[in-house]
Amino acid sequence: MARSSLPLIASIALGNALVPLNSTMLVVALPAIARDAGTDIAATSWLITTYLIAMAALQPIGGRLGDRYGRRRLMLGALAYFGLASIGAALAEGLVLLTVFRLQQAIAAALIVPNGLGVLRSAAGDRAGMHFGMIGTMSGTAASVGPLLGSLLVTIDWRLCFLVNVPLVALALVLARANVHDDVAHREARF
Repeated sequence: MARSSLPLIASIALGNALVPLNSTMLVVALPAIARDAGTDIAATSWLITTYLIAMAALQPIGGRLGDRYGRRRLMLGALAYFGLASIGAALAEGLVLLTVFRLQQAIAAALIVPNGLGVLRSAAGDRAGMHFGMIGTMSGTAASVGPLLGSLLVTIDWRLCFLVNVPLVALALVLARANVHDDVAHREARF
């Protein structure tokens, strides 16, 4: 029998939604970041590029680490890591340090996505297709809401584009801790 529930799906959907939200939301903040950093928009575009390249390149490794050490453990740790990296980015002074924290967000996202989807696949059973569709819908919605949310937050302060992640991460962590069950780690698995 499949062990899936709405809170489990919500925790995974929230974790996965952070990835596109943080790409599209930040795009509208680049001019404000460039102004505060005293640089041009081309330099700030590395905040987006670094994030997307690192996250995409590291996802297969993140999934393999979850197979070996446990998906739940990595998903929960990565959510917390994403929240801390978001706080670091909000507090960062200068473009270089901000880019370093964006890279940390990307590493966390590369662990969140494959491990969350792995947890869902294990829990959903014959309803996996429907649940993956719900996750995909949430991710697409997050990507489309990002520019609107980013433009609203930038009117106050571009740093809020990072701080808005903190309550989302906290909610995902609370839901995941209560609803994502331990999985079997395959310690003998090799890379």
